[in-house]
Amino acid sequence: MLTGNSPSPWRTLIVGLGRIGQGYDYDLPASEHVFTHARAFSQDSQFRLVGGVDPDAGARQRFTTRYGAPAYASVAEAAVSSPDLVVVATPTEHHLSTVETVLDHCRPVALVCEKPLAYTLEEATRLLELCRAHACAVHVNYMRRTDPTTAELRARLRNGRIASPLKGVVWYSKGLYNSASHFVNLLEDLLGAEPELQQCTEGRITPTGDPEPDFTLRFAHGTVSFHALRAEDYFHNSMEWFAPNGRLRYERAGANAEWFATAPEQPGGLAVAAERLPGDFAHIQAHFTRALALALAGRPSPVCSGDQALATLRLLAQLQPFPNPVCT
Repeated sequence: MLTGNSPSPWRTLIVGLGRIGQGYDYDLPASEHVFTHARAFSQDSQFRLVGGVDPDAGARQRFTTRYGAPAYASVAEAAVSSPDLVVVATPTEHHLSTVETVLDHCRPVALVCEKPLAYTLEEATRLLELCRAHACAVHVNYMRRTDPTTAELRARLRNGRIASPLKGVVWYSKGLYNSASHFVNLLEDLLGAEPELQQCTEGRITPTGDPEPDFTLRFAHGTVSFHALRAEDYFHNSMEWFAPNGRLRYERAGANAEWFATAPEQPGGLAVAAERLPGDFAHIQAHFTRALALALAGRPSPVCSGDQALATLRLLAQLQPFPNPVCT
């Protein structure tokens, strides 16, 4: 965390103008959807977009047209923008090399990296070491930690409205690193760090090279099993918990979250009508950006730190190579 003399507004440079950089919400109404870094930072007065970087000329033109900030073909060219904050939204395999280039040419106070930090522990550790050597704070865009639904779950687990121990299931598609890592990181935040891991099946490698094992995590406050879906033509991520005092249904990657409390007077003992938990998935990246501002100011924040993201990666790394034991 940073304290004192924080830039205001933070001069922000986005490296990588693809889907999470600017693409996901480019053609959606700005007041209704905030799914990208460009839109979130452009709408938050605590930040000022000073540029974007992408080798693709079309992506650069779209960025400049929409956000009125210059776009550069390289980080070296973008150094003239003197960013305080750099967002690394390049493909995961390029995170380390991107950070190396950024630190060669710029002197940011802080850096936001897309998840996961890297595909290997060695690269992720090197990335964090480089940033520490340059006195550059690191935060990682595991955005589900910062949305209103998670804040409500965190509060209910703390005050006992969701009792423990609980048992849960996560269904994920499109790979361990691309999708399941979101839920692993989220559950580490909600249920306790350093869970015990047991691999259940080896799974397959997706066409994009991402593994899809089944595995179980045993946390301080519950046990959650992860199951991969062979889904080439659709995307599905969901979670279900059963607690001593009710059931949680968390669907559409968190866009819908419902709680069914125990109700002894009802057949089956659970409420028939669900309580919809407060959420705002349509503006999920805006919630991350606001939480980031708190962290940058040295205030309590749910935003994921570089060290917390590294802990998640350590868990994922235990699944390779695949030992293929049987869950009990």
